[in-house]
Amino acid sequence: MVLLVGLVGGTNDQLLEAVVSALVKLGKDRPLCKLDMVKAGVIDSVLKILHVAPDSLCALIAELLRILTNNSSIAKSASAAAVVEPLFLCLTRPELSTWGQHSALQALVNILEKPQALDNLQLTPSQAIEPLIVFLESPSHSVQHLGAELLSHLLSHEYFQRDITTQ
Repeated sequence: MVLLVGLVGGTNDQLLEAVVSALVKLGKDRPLCKLDMVKAGVIDSVLKILHVAPDSLCALIAELLRILTNNSSIAKSASAAAVVEPLFLCLTRPELSTWGQHSALQALVNILEKPQALDNLQLTPSQAIEPLIVFLESPSHSVQHLGAELLSHLLSHEYFQRDITTQ
């Protein structure tokens, strides 16, 4: 596990896709494995490459983050809170696949269900809300549902209710 996480910092996109795919498979339905990945620094590693990753790798990273944040203790962690803004930025990619959108939205829902997750959010309400509105018209019903669920979480917080965009 530690060796795979160590490979996440590389620059070879094919290798990164293979490593992240392996981590996705290892993390599915294995809570202890997920915790080991987080302890090994996988979240910090993927955040370092997410902004420069091609869309296909970005979708894989979003899937890995979705799987990791399905674990409540991980979703409540400071590491997960650090994922929120990069995932919102990932959602603005025009070429991100429906699967990538679904994974990123689900990871955000998993994290933002926890009340403290928005405490350190640096995005303006417009930066968070506007990209989500597009997902309400997605051809994918699951993406529509997750977009609506995420909007609901955001709009329940006073910070977003005061903004002119959300009003």
